[in-house]
Amino acid sequence: MPLKKYKVEAIKFKCIDESGLDWAGSDEPYWIFSSVGRDGTSTTRHSHEFSNVDSGDVRHFASGDEAVFPQPSGSATAPNGIGLSIQVWEADGGSKAGTVSTTSTYFKAAGAISSFTPAPAWVPITLGAVGTATGLIGQWWADDFMGSDTFAYSPAYLDDRVPSAGVP
Repeated sequence: MPLKKYKVEAIKFKCIDESGLDWAGSDEPYWIFSSVGRDGTSTTRHSHEFSNVDSGDVRHFASGDEAVFPQPSGSATAPNGIGLSIQVWEADGGSKAGTVSTTSTYFKAAGAISSFTPAPAWVPITLGAVGTATGLIGQWWADDFMGSDTFAYSPAYLDDRVPSAGVP
């Protein structure tokens, strides 16, 4: 039986509470997506910047800007499971490329351990590495870190929740 293929996409987000006072202006968020899977290699990219986002707004990711895993698009096998780090940043004149580069460096360090460590075990290591990266970025660039989450899906978890194609 061929290996299952997976894809994870960002479709939309809702701004629950913009940063700072609501009347003082809007947010201009962008997202950093890091993923590790397939053969244990990792990739990191940023979304486009969303302008004038206020509390309660719902925004959709544009076609071609949705890929979280695999990057840049499509679907892929995940024999080692899938690990993801998703961050949201407020654009304040900093360097998106610099944020991606620093985040990627730290996420790659976590990706290297995923090939020999079960996914749930490497989540705390990833959280620590990405946390270090966000702290360094906050010191170096003007963009503001707004939040993040890290997810790990083992091969067993994926198999249990994603049916095989053509199976009812």
